[in-house]
Amino acid sequence: MIEGKEINLRAMELEDMSCFWDMLNDQAVSSMVVGWSFPVSKEEQNEWYHRAIHDVKNKRFTISQKETNQAIGMVTLSNIDWQNRSATHGIKLHPTCPKGKGIGTDAVKTLMKYAFEEVNLNRLDGSWME
Repeated sequence: MIEGKEINLRAMELEDMSCFWDMLNDQAVSSMVVGWSFPVSKEEQNEWYHRAIHDVKNKRFTISQKETNQAIGMVTLSNIDWQNRSATHGIKLHPTCPKGKGIGTDAVKTLMKYAFEEVNLNRLDGSWME
C-alpha cells in the first residue's frame, strides 16, 4: 500500500472492477479521457483485469479511501521505459468521488512520489483536462 494524505494507492483487486466498469461506462468520465474510450461489458472489464495485473510496462493502482479501503478511482504509470526511466501517468476518478476536496491532487502527488523515490523514474509525462 502506498499512503497519501487522504487516500491510499493499492494493488488492483477483482472487486475493484465494478468501480472501474462504472468509470469506463460513465459518459461524463469518458468525455474527459485523453485518447479513446469505449463502453465495456463486465466480462471485458474482468478479462482486462487479468491481463493488467501481469503487465510490467503498465502499472495501475486503485485509489482507495483511507477509512473504508473502498475504490474511488485509478492512477496509472503507462508505457514504462525502464532503460530511460520514464513513464506516462494518468488518473480517473469515479463519478461519485467528491469533487474539490483534493483527492485527485493527493493521488497524483502520491503516485509521483512513488514513481520518483521508489521506482527511481526520472520523468513522467501526462495530459490534463479541466
